[in-house]
Amino acid sequence: MRERTLLFVCEYNACRSQLGEAVARSIVPRDWRVFSAGLRATGVAPEVVRALRESLIDCASQTSKSLGDVTALPIDDVFVLAAPAIAPVRAAFPRARIWEWPMDDPLRAPGGAARAEAAVRDTRNELRRRLTAWMLGESGAI
Repeated sequence: MRERTLLFVCEYNACRSQLGEAVARSIVPRDWRVFSAGLRATGVAPEVVRALRESLIDCASQTSKSLGDVTALPIDDVFVLAAPAIAPVRAAFPRARIWEWPMDDPLRAPGGAARAEAAVRDTRNELRRRLTAWMLGESGAI
């Protein structure tokens, strides 16, 4: 497979897109570049860091970025993880392949902090499942 550049986008680049970036880095070939961004940058949620550590995925180098911070990058594939980001992503990356994977924001899950932590883990696992299936579809093998 040829080298690719992937981008994960959600609303705040605090949770879903950060999870996508970290999980993808643990799955895709080493020569691929992986980034994340949000419509606004608000910082990486501590629940995300904990959920990734549980899966032995390092996200220490990840920072929260806005869509404007990454529009100059040569992006091949964009995974849009929040419905409000679909139109801005299409406008910002007209040549990229857009994958619409909207998901609920796990940090907003009703039921308090424990439920939000569990929802973050569920989102991490769902992204791993989807990305693994996507990689199989793209290359025939991981």
